[in-house]
Amino acid sequence: MDTSSLMEQILSKDNLNTAYLQVVRNKGAAGVDGMTVEELGVYLSENGENIREQLQTRKYKPQPVRRVEIPKPDGGTRNLGVPTVTDRFVQQAVAQALIPIFEERFLYFSPNFRFLDRLISLASNSLIIKRIPFLSMTVIHCVRLSVHNFSQQNNLPQLFTK
Repeated sequence: MDTSSLMEQILSKDNLNTAYLQVVRNKGAAGVDGMTVEELGVYLSENGENIREQLQTRKYKPQPVRRVEIPKPDGGTRNLGVPTVTDRFVQQAVAQALIPIFEERFLYFSPNFRFLDRLISLASNSLIIKRIPFLSMTVIHCVRLSVHNFSQQNNLPQLFTK
C-alpha cells in the first residue's frame, strides 16, 4: 500500500471537510481540553494547517481521553472515554480513508459481515454469527456476557483450580 497516496487522501480538502461535517453531525461531549463541537469550525480555521502539517510529518499527538462514568440499568457504572473534538475530527478523517480499503477486502464469511450488522445491533450485540460458505448456511448463537460483572461476582482463581 502506498502510504504517501493514503496520506494525501486523508489530508484532501474534501475528506477533511466531510470529517468535520460528520463530527458536527455526531455532536458529543467535550474532551479534556473543554472544546465543544460548536467551537471546532473556528478552531480548525485558525489551526487547520498546523494539524495538517503535524499529520503529514507524522508528529500529530492525540490528547488524553477524558474518563466519564455512565450509569448502567442494573445500578453499576460503565467507564467511557471521551476524546477531544479535534482528535475525533482526525480519527474521522483517517477512518474515511481506511474503511473503503478494508471493506473491499472484508471476508464475506466474517462474523462482522456488514449485511448482518443490523441484525446484530437489534439483538444488542448478543449474537455470534458464523457463515459457513461451503454448506451455504449461517449459524446463529445468542450469547450475552459481561466478563467484568462475572469476575466481580465469582472467585476467578478458585474457578481455574477446579
